[in-house]
Amino acid sequence: MSRKTTDFDRPYPQVSLGKLVAIGLTAGFLGVAVMTAGEKVEQALTKRPNSEVPGLTLARLIGRSDGEKGKLNLVMHYGQGALLGVVRAFMATHGMRGPFVDFILTGMRLSVDQTLENWVGSGALPWTWPVSEQVIDILHKGVFAFATGYVSICPTSLVLAQLTGNAPYRSAISGCNEKQKCDAEILVNE
Repeated sequence: MSRKTTDFDRPYPQVSLGKLVAIGLTAGFLGVAVMTAGEKVEQALTKRPNSEVPGLTLARLIGRSDGEKGKLNLVMHYGQGALLGVVRAFMATHGMRGPFVDFILTGMRLSVDQTLENWVGSGALPWTWPVSEQVIDILHKGVFAFATGYVSICPTSLVLAQLTGNAPYRSAISGCNEKQKCDAEILVNE
């Protein structure tokens, strides 16, 4: 099997925009859930407090008072991840797969976070952070990117395997569970 990150010679799955968005939102939401679980473990070990910057950022973006940041924190945290999940699903359906693409998504997630936070003045510039916080943030965003990539690739790989009958695409889905395989069969058969 080819270890190329992209494969432009293969047929693209015929996935409607609605299905692509559904796969992406699900992948992004689950990616954030995995990242959040990792953050909670890390916070238990390092005694680092929860960040309220995502909630403060959303409050300022939508014109709410800074006092509502607690209520908006998870909305921003999961919403931002879900939207980037759609980007990752689009990348997966167009042949962009593997750890290099996860690395790209890590950078995208960090860029979106920092752009919004600094645009509304809710966060400090990343190069002014202590190095330990920079490393922690990059690692957590990497976990998000890997988990989101894995979840977004399984359904699209299953669609490809069924459309082409091609063994290399079948081997790409070996990590998918039965539920994901059933979901992908529904995508193909609709």
